[in-house]
Amino acid sequence: MADTAPLARQRNLRAKVEMIDPRWVVEKGDTRRGVLARVPRFAAENLVGKMGLGPAVEAVERYLPGPHNNEQFLYALTRDGYLSVLDHLAIQVDVRQGRPYGHLSNLRKTGLVDVPPELMEEYPALVGAGLWGRVTLRYRSARTKGEAPIFVVEFQPVTTGVPFEDFLNLRRTLSVDEWVDLLLFSLGYNPSVWAELPDPRRIKWLMLARLIPLVEPQVNLIELGPKNTGKTYLYRNVSDRTFVVSGGMTTPANLFVNLHTGEMGILGFTDCVVFDEVAGLAIQDIYGTMSILKDYMESGRYSRGNREYSADSSLVLLGNLTTEGGQPASYYTHFFRDLPPILLDTAVIDRLHMFIPGWEIPKLTPDALEAEWGLSMDAVGSIMSKLRLHSMDSEIAGIVARYPYRPGVTQRDRRALDKVLGGLLKILYPHETPSGSELHTLLGFAAELRQRVHNQLSKMAPGEFGDRVIGFEGIERQRPADFIRGVKWTSHDRRLNLEPRPGEITALMTRIDQNGDPVDGDIQVVEASVVTGPGGLQMTGFRGKAMEQSAQAAFHYIREHLTDFRLPGDALQGTTIAVHLVSIERRRDGPSAGLAFLLAMVSALTGRPVVPALAVTGEVTLHGEIEPVSGLSAKLYAAVRHGRLYAIVPEANRDELADIHHAFQDQLEVRMVGTVTEALREAFGLAPLPSPGKT
Repeated sequence: MADTAPLARQRNLRAKVEMIDPRWVVEKGDTRRGVLARVPRFAAENLVGKMGLGPAVEAVERYLPGPHNNEQFLYALTRDGYLSVLDHLAIQVDVRQGRPYGHLSNLRKTGLVDVPPELMEEYPALVGAGLWGRVTLRYRSARTKGEAPIFVVEFQPVTTGVPFEDFLNLRRTLSVDEWVDLLLFSLGYNPSVWAELPDPRRIKWLMLARLIPLVEPQVNLIELGPKNTGKTYLYRNVSDRTFVVSGGMTTPANLFVNLHTGEMGILGFTDCVVFDEVAGLAIQDIYGTMSILKDYMESGRYSRGNREYSADSSLVLLGNLTTEGGQPASYYTHFFRDLPPILLDTAVIDRLHMFIPGWEIPKLTPDALEAEWGLSMDAVGSIMSKLRLHSMDSEIAGIVARYPYRPGVTQRDRRALDKVLGGLLKILYPHETPSGSELHTLLGFAAELRQRVHNQLSKMAPGEFGDRVIGFEGIERQRPADFIRGVKWTSHDRRLNLEPRPGEITALMTRIDQNGDPVDGDIQVVEASVVTGPGGLQMTGFRGKAMEQSAQAAFHYIREHLTDFRLPGDALQGTTIAVHLVSIERRRDGPSAGLAFLLAMVSALTGRPVVPALAVTGEVTLHGEIEPVSGLSAKLYAAVRHGRLYAIVPEANRDELADIHHAFQDQLEVRMVGTVTEALREAFGLAPLPSPGKT
């Protein structure tokens, strides 16, 4: 029998809300279907609330321009001289001509339209981001120079405000769990569908955490997860003060200020800028733009030309991430691996205040979007705009006085914790500061969202970002699954960590993307075997030219020093050494696998396996010297994640190792070598061999 408890709680919650003011309740199901789905949910719900379902549907059918009727609207305007449309109107100011002009989103081919200056004074939100509303237009067949052919005569917004005190009174009557459900119903979700999942309360809180950039100024948020979890749905539908950039190219003029026209970019007139499908983001003038963006993420200020500007728009990065068993796939050495290279800068990542684990949010089924009632989304959007202007500084100061920041928390961590905590207080406790277990839960959740950012930083650059706990004293540290996860060992990992076979070894590599750019550290299993053949080296596996040349250099060194390896001088006659890179679908390149190739070949030729749980990196010269490598910290972290206990690295990397080894010293023993002789001694655990040649 189906559990009826969630439905009963839903009915009781609706009864409580209607007792305060039944006008607040909107029938959500009416706005999801038919022509009403062609306008944002907040606009559709407002129309239904004001007019009723039938008249709202008729208004959208009659007044909303679209591809199918755009020409008919334009013909009626030029024929009659007047036209009323339901559209999104945004106003910008031409500083050179000293006049405002408007842009209509749905009525195409109109170009810029003239607007009366008093319209901006009556509806300030029209400037920049714009508003949805009923727009009455006049066509001017005769006009003076500089006038647009179309003029806005009247504007009536479809959005309305909600008395803030009524909102607070409603919150006071509900428990925090009832309030969370009401907000989710109002946003179009049906939280009842998650009742049977292991932790439905956590799912609900993660969903509402997406609202933090809308209620708290200048919050930098990232969410990564599978597709179809509703990441973009919320931002597109809850407020007309949000601007969504879907992949593609963006420019400094679009984001900040157009130096030619003086017009503010989208950061200057929105509450929140959302970069959807961030993996496909491209930025014109990358280095200049990223420098400006880093300044803005830090301070809310940026410079263009010879002027400095300020804004408080939040930044949201949304991206996809592959999962296995409900958690990020085991091959991720850090979760930001799939971001575009322009964002894989630890200075950018450290400026992110919070990281929502989108992989924990269930995919949205039709049932999950079947909320039948709730507050109008327009009401929620208007309240969020008011909350954005409300400071929680005094409340946060009182909380921190009782629960100080943990030792070692940086200034950026503190700023992030304050931002996230302030947003959560506004969303969940706008009426009062919680206490007891509710406050503990809130503080732990806020700390987790920032801790997740730091966890990735410590994997990307462990020497700079060591392991530390971010949060508040006296509050238990949150330990979600991704905080304690390790890489799922493959069959190769298990064998190489316990009992490697002759001819196989772990090379530490740098993973590269489809453009050939380095992304992060990884391991590469190298297998070598001796087969009958014409002689020489034979390689298989997806590799680049530099890697192939490093294998050839290792082979040539072995061929010239066979006796130094206690092998007969004719050991390679009639013999081919076959070298294979396991997991050939992943492209590899670079010379740093040279030492791994050499040790694998020596192992195959002598029949001796290397010591268990070993990983190596280093370039081998023809004289048997081990050259330094790049990306050492990321490579060593990859070794740790795959359970390797020992690593051989070049002596020439000693200075770099001194900065980073403290992050691994309890998990990985690192041995530094300068020559092939030293590498052989460490790899095979042998007594010193005779010096080969010039080493």
